[in-house]
Amino acid sequence: MTEGFLFASADRDPDEAFADYARLYANGARVERADGPFAATVAGWRLDGMILFDRRFTGVTHFRDPGKVRTDGFDHLVVHAVLAGTLHGSDASRFKRVEPGEVVLLDTREPSRQTPVDAHLITVSIARYRMTPAIDGVSDLHGRVLRPPATLILVDFLRSLVRHAGDTAETRSLSHAFVELLGGALEGSETRRTERGREEVLRREAIGGFVQANLSRRKLGADVIGDALGISRSALYRLMEPQGGVTQFIQKRRLQAVRDALEQGSEAAFADLAEQHGFADEARMRRLFAAAFGVTPTAYRADVRAHRDDGTRVAYRRWEGWMGDLS
Repeated sequence: MTEGFLFASADRDPDEAFADYARLYANGARVERADGPFAATVAGWRLDGMILFDRRFTGVTHFRDPGKVRTDGFDHLVVHAVLAGTLHGSDASRFKRVEPGEVVLLDTREPSRQTPVDAHLITVSIARYRMTPAIDGVSDLHGRVLRPPATLILVDFLRSLVRHAGDTAETRSLSHAFVELLGGALEGSETRRTERGREEVLRREAIGGFVQANLSRRKLGADVIGDALGISRSALYRLMEPQGGVTQFIQKRRLQAVRDALEQGSEAAFADLAEQHGFADEARMRRLFAAAFGVTPTAYRADVRAHRDDGTRVAYRRWEGWMGDLS
């Protein structure tokens, strides 16, 4: 099952619901009330190198001002597919409005401001390394609006993905399919795909799958991966450079696996978690976890225990943890 969350403002005090909504988004965007009554339903799922959202909302504005962009260090792309209503943009977002059937792309390294009006959006936040080098011109996609018929298959795929996201464990192929379809929609808009890029994405997926399946191997490293997959050391280093290198990639996957275990309510001793996920010892795991997530494993477990029934807190905590997959 894919890890997910659900937030809904229905049948709640509007001011309290909006306060929780703002808290939910605090990690990545600022929000403020817009014209008309506020209402929002947000479902989110974590896939491989991307986060999928199904959102119905109105009466709110989302924005990332230059200060937010500088301080949070986000470096991924956001793709909004509008199914109903309207998404209004701004000068910062580099688009005016997006109508049903259209898709807009935003770069989190740039400021942005959007206001949905009675809108139903499917949104994908996707790691930049997932997009490059499979699609040329990724650094110049901020505010790019794609329109039918180029978007038809992409939007249909996203609808299907939302319907089945919570029931699948195989997410690498879904992320790859999304990139391929987005690349197809972008063709003819000064962006093109490359065969070499596709091959590199597939090789990165193979590396990621092997690492995930072998996290318990303490000596997991470049030599082990290269021998298993038939990739030279130099090629492996080049492929993994966008993700911080081989060692950093393995460490991040191990830390995410520990976080996932805690999120799912694991009561295993921390020493056992460290051993199960290939850390040299418990102390190192604790130190790296705190540096990566800004909270100790003990505090994270305590938060999971204390807020099992607080949907907003669960959603915020999971979403914040998922962001590690996008860097």
